[in-house]
Parts: sequence; structure tokens; C-alpha cells
Amino acid sequence: MMAGYLAVWNKTVPDPRHIEWINADLLWIGFSSALIMGAGFIINQLQDAETDRINVKLFFLAENLLSRRTALTESAFLLATGIMLAAFFSFELFFLYLAAVLFFMIGYNYPPFVWKNGVWGSLLANAGMGAFAFAFGWITMPLSLFDFVRDVMPYLFFNTAMYLLTTVPDMDGDRQSGKRTMSVAFGLKTTVMFSAVLYAGAVVSSFLGGDYNLLFPVLALLPFYAGLLIRPDRERTMRTIKFGLFFFSLMIGFYFPLYLLVILLFFIVTRWYYKKRFGILYPSFRSE
Repeated sequence: MMAGYLAVWNKTVPDPRHIEWINADLLWIGFSSALIMGAGFIINQLQDAETDRINVKLFFLAENLLSRRTALTESAFLLATGIMLAAFFSFELFFLYLAAVLFFMIGYNYPPFVWKNGVWGSLLANAGMGAFAFAFGWITMPLSLFDFVRDVMPYLFFNTAMYLLTTVPDMDGDRQSGKRTMSVAFGLKTTVMFSAVLYAGAVVSSFLGGDYNLLFPVLALLPFYAGLLIRPDRERTMRTIKFGLFFFSLMIGFYFPLYLLVILLFFIVTRWYYKKRFGILYPSFRSE
């Protein structure tokens, strides 16, 4: 979302360092989009509880630490509040949120679509989710559809490359639950190769489009992709994902320092909570 906001501001502010990194519009959209994405994340967990149990991840619902009713209530509250805030901001953002909900909540999770269970459906859906998130911030300026396509392409490549790698650790659970992701259908090596092609697309498109804000963090990930291509395995895959998101967040934090402060706060609180409540070291940069 912040990358989309940054992309349109780059067209109106000669020096991106002069972007207002605390203003009402950014905080309003940032908060409301976080609510929408949070609702979608919970809905996805509800539908993937069995897969998560097999993969030993996201255990709140998989291990019945949280009831389905509680999760549905929280999701409904987040969704309603996010859409209501969007309606107060602009009709464009309101309808964009509605389209996103239909796409990554309904189409992704529920019949007759259930895109997440197919190779190409899950690929297109996760790519689309990244484009929607980018659009949440980009929509703050009245630019053309052509401008949006040009601006979103490097991020679309990068987001989709990261998504493909996230399917690798979930291969066993997805296979047992009947989901056919890229890694289930074609295996680890092919998935890594496809992800590397998309990663290269992010490098090329950000360079040709003059989006050096993305180019630098993407290039910082090059040694990780090189190691992953030489020896594709789960450990290197996890490391590439984590550092890819880390470098990207550092870029956003360069322009929006408050974002880094929020990340640091959540890191400290979450790490303390998981250690005290469950005896787990999370979040972590370890390849696990």
C-alpha cells in the first residue's frame, strides 16, 4: 500500500524525500486497508485450518486455541470497519475495497471458485492481491489506467515471485489436503526457477521504469536468489522470503520512518508474546 502511495507521489514531488510521511490521507488509508487485509487473512485461515495443522503453522485455529465463531466475529468487525472508513474517504476507495473483498476473500476461498486450490488460480489470485494492495495507496492520485499498469508491474513481479516461494514450505500439507499449488504440481526446482524468472522481471521492469526505490532492495536480494538457484532447498527458500520482505520494508521505511517504528514495536511485542505464551521464538530471521 505504501509502495503504491510512494509511486504516485514520485510523479508530483521532485524530491521523494520531501514526501509527507505523516498525513491524514496516508494514515486513513493505511489503517483501513490493514483492517481489510486482516479480515481476509482470518477468512483464509478459517478455510485452511486443516492444511495449517499438517504444516504446523498458524496454529490458533488449527489447534483450536481460538474458536471459529470468535474468528468470524473478528473478521466481520474488521471488514465492516474498513469498508466504512473507505466510504468516508472516497467512493473510489470504497469500490476498490469491495472489489478486493470479492476477489481475495470470496473468489479465493469459497465455491464455486476456490482459486487457492488450483495451480493457476492460486497464482493469479495471489498476484492480484498484491496489485490490489498497491492500488490502495496508488488511488490517492487521479492518474490513468496506463499509469497504474506501468507503476504496478515491478511490484507485481516481485510480489508474485515471493508468493511462489511461500508455497514451498507448505508442499506436504497442501498435497495432503488436495491443494495444487505450483510447488505441489511441479516440484521445488521448477517453482524456484519460475520465481527467479519473475524476480528477474522485477529487476528489469523497475530499471526500465526508473523505479529505483524498488530496484535497490530487489538487487540486494540477488545473492539469496543465486544461492537458491545453485542449491534449491527449503532452508534457502525461507531465507530468501524473509530477507526479500525485510529489504522491501527498509525501502519503505526510508521514506516513512514511522513504518519502521511500527515494525520494531510489533517485532518486540510479538516476540515477547510468543515466547511467554507458547515458548516459541517468533518472529525470527532463522530459516525455519
